[in-house]
Amino acid sequence: MKPSLSLVATAALSLAAALIPAGDDDVVLRGEDLQLTRADYGRWLVERHGTDFLDDWVTEEVVMKEARATDKLPTEAEIEKAWLTERDLIVEHNYSGSLELFDQDLQSQGTDLEQYETRRKRGITMELALLDMAREARTFSEDQLRRRYKDIFGSYGEAISLEALFYSAYSGVDPDGPRPDVAELRKKALERAGQAADALRAGTPFAELLAGSDPPSEELVQQGFLRDGKVTQYRKNLLGAEVERAVSGLDEAGQVAAPIATWDGAWVVRLTRREPMTFEAAHDELLRILREDNPTAEEIGNVVMGLRAKYGVEVSLR
Repeated sequence: MKPSLSLVATAALSLAAALIPAGDDDVVLRGEDLQLTRADYGRWLVERHGTDFLDDWVTEEVVMKEARATDKLPTEAEIEKAWLTERDLIVEHNYSGSLELFDQDLQSQGTDLEQYETRRKRGITMELALLDMAREARTFSEDQLRRRYKDIFGSYGEAISLEALFYSAYSGVDPDGPRPDVAELRKKALERAGQAADALRAGTPFAELLAGSDPPSEELVQQGFLRDGKVTQYRKNLLGAEVERAVSGLDEAGQVAAPIATWDGAWVVRLTRREPMTFEAAHDELLRILREDNPTAEEIGNVVMGLRAKYGVEVSLR
């Protein structure tokens, strides 16, 4: 038998009353000849701001109920990571990197960073659970799987892994200083890469050379393609066309390519694996990779509607 979830709001009164039982604690404002309850507040919310919040509330309730029932609640570490990523983006783009300015702005709106963080973490918990459900609900045709197989493993079906070191042409350049000679910067980056390639061939530990290299693009790191200098599954043009040409010339594990010049610096790559990978052998990994892509709004909406149907949700405001 399907579980039953009753989320019926027949009026603004029931919307507010559903949150906290009636009683003295239900009064939210007292004054001379004045006493307002949560029901009064709920009625005002609906009359002045419509029912959008009600719909958000219903979505959060069904998602969290399903997450608890299926053990899909995100971990504290996942919630913290998502919060810090979101907070840092807000601060960087809207407050010139100043967390203090962000907090001051929140205080001007009647709250503060600590309260905002608490509220957002509640929302993030639901959002992460919903994204996980949307990913799991995905189905893929064989044609989609084969296209992704070709994207990752190439026309010849090869699994390729690399160690990669990046040397930025702009390392140490003062953005407020005089305009640099870009050609000279690129030349120096290529020279650093050449020294690293020679050292790698001579047996210097990769980790030691990694410590003296520069961070690659944040996108490569955030998406998990490059971790601690290692590319566990190389994809065509992952590091750019110049690196792609160099990788195509490496045949045996341990080979180090000649330093590779790019527009923003230089790369050193060492092949650690190159072996055949059939579509059948890659099938489960392809499913995992495809499910990691961010769900579309339509996919998320389908999950929410499915949960409302599963739990027999009916919402009506009369």
